[in-house]
Amino acid sequence: MAPRPAHLAIACLAAFGAHVPALLAAGAAPPPTGPVVLQLVGSESVKARIYASERRECHEIENAKVFEAMVGPGATSLTVPGCCLCVQQTFAPWTTVGWTQGTVGCRFPGGKFGRKQCEPGDYARTLEVTLTSRE
Repeated sequence: MAPRPAHLAIACLAAFGAHVPALLAAGAAPPPTGPVVLQLVGSESVKARIYASERRECHEIENAKVFEAMVGPGATSLTVPGCCLCVQQTFAPWTTVGWTQGTVGCRFPGGKFGRKQCEPGDYARTLEVTLTSRE
């Protein structure tokens, strides 16, 4: 059964909440958020997690985990902070082990040779990530 949007929002907030002190200086505004769509191809659920970064890196120790939950077939929409996002996933039927190395996507235009950081308007850009049930 696919997670319902309310459960995804709670999982996202719960995961991000633990990292707020590390991301915010005293009195700083909360980090900007933007839309993400996880598209799962296949009939079996997998576990996905997203780390936020301001750079094009996928480093789970240095970056803040902003989402971790089971993702069912079809599209799952959520809103998470971060200019660049690292998405990792497991594969069915083992949903707690065998995490992928991670794929990085950034909200700013230009790809590999574009800007190196986000501007305020970039957070409106939807990042779309395709996941698969099986390797």
